[in-house]
Amino acid sequence: MPRNFGRLTCLHKLDRFGMGDLNPSTGKRFDQLDDLKALVNLKGCLGLQIRSSPIAPYHDKGGAYLSTLEHLSGIEIWYVRSDIREEERCMAAMVDKVEDEEALVKYKEAILEDLQPHSNLKYLRLVEYNGRKLPTWACERNLARFLPNLVKIEFRECLGLQYLPWLGLLQSLKFLRLEILPNMEYLMNEIPYVDSVLESSTESSSLFPCLEHLYLEDLPKLKGWWPISKAREGNFQVSSICLPQLRGLWIYACPKMANIPLCPLVDYLRIYDDDRSLELKKLDRGHKGQLSMSSTSDSKTRPKDMRVSTGNVELLKLVPQRNFQCLKEMRIESDYKLQSLSEVEYLFKTCLSSLKILEIWRCPKLRSLFGGLEHLSALQKLHIRKTAELLHNDVHADNNGGVPWSSVAKTLETLKLEDLPQLVNLPGGMHHLTSLESLSIVDCKGLASMPKWMPKLSSLRKLELTRSCTDLKKRCGEDWLNIRHIHDISIIEE
Repeated sequence: MPRNFGRLTCLHKLDRFGMGDLNPSTGKRFDQLDDLKALVNLKGCLGLQIRSSPIAPYHDKGGAYLSTLEHLSGIEIWYVRSDIREEERCMAAMVDKVEDEEALVKYKEAILEDLQPHSNLKYLRLVEYNGRKLPTWACERNLARFLPNLVKIEFRECLGLQYLPWLGLLQSLKFLRLEILPNMEYLMNEIPYVDSVLESSTESSSLFPCLEHLYLEDLPKLKGWWPISKAREGNFQVSSICLPQLRGLWIYACPKMANIPLCPLVDYLRIYDDDRSLELKKLDRGHKGQLSMSSTSDSKTRPKDMRVSTGNVELLKLVPQRNFQCLKEMRIESDYKLQSLSEVEYLFKTCLSSLKILEIWRCPKLRSLFGGLEHLSALQKLHIRKTAELLHNDVHADNNGGVPWSSVAKTLETLKLEDLPQLVNLPGGMHHLTSLESLSIVDCKGLASMPKWMPKLSSLRKLELTRSCTDLKKRCGEDWLNIRHIHDISIIEE
């Protein structure tokens, strides 16, 4: 930033402020946090970019650099590693270029301590912070006291943090994203007794009362919200760990996650984990601290629709079963262990009258949809992609094989088969699909012809063949009788 930047007292917008940037003419770093105090008219979101390598010791010039900026709605603070080559060019006199890890940690912690925002702040993002502790203004209950209006929080690549502040006390928080926090085992190490923490507050005493979207990604040690043993010691009630307004829940690469709080209104659930050492724990159902469906989730509070996407169906066992009663769409993608839907049959029994769309992608070991499909009395759309073993031997007209086609004959309207190179013939059991209106076959290059039972698909109005059944045009005369009842036929060769 230019010198005397603080004189721009009428400035309304500043996207980025760089602390520690190198001045190529002097070889020194800018340290102008003090200039921010005068920019009292700044609005919108301010990005603070801080160099990670302290060339000179950080000198506190009074702190409270952001506390006067009452019109800011958001602050993003991210630490950036120094460009060593740039330092060599601009700071030839510098002798020691080796970063001292302990000094670096203290440097980051000291700066963040002095960056306490104004209480009006609604959005806070912290990136690449390697400090071992959060500043005083963000520790435990203090975040809810000093920044009570926060609506959105993001923590990314904070490698040293083990615990976060008591985020559940933020009565306005709607969006929370935690990403790449390798040392965090629990979101909170202690149970926050809400009534005692917010003594004078008239707000709701529940935790996360307004949280609508929660992202948890790449948290390899995360086990849960807080230690179950401490919940038992404190006789903690189930209602306190309900997320009453949560609509979307995303969980990626959290292999040790042992439980998920009650989410009665969630309508989008996405759970993926490539770690083969997933640790699932069965909690004591009789204990007061059990994370299970409570009586608050009645028909009036449940969502109208719910979508689920997962790469490991075993993870769905972490979710209270009754949460799936409104499940409308489900995608099982890249589950390399799943062999049969019977492994999660309980789930399909729960959503038997609500599930309308089922997508199964890249499940190489899946051989059977039994235990799942026959329970789905409302299924309208089925998409099978890169799951060759499922249909490989299912070719006989009187044999359902791995798919109970007859179970969905009255409801299934759309079927898409994609990227199944081993598919030579359409599954014989498909002749039961008398309600099927649209059939799409994509990248099934082994498919040679249309079967003679195609006329039994009396409702079929649309047939799309994309890079599939390439010899159909050559066999047009022979196969025409099998498909002539279809009004819309599309053949795309490339």
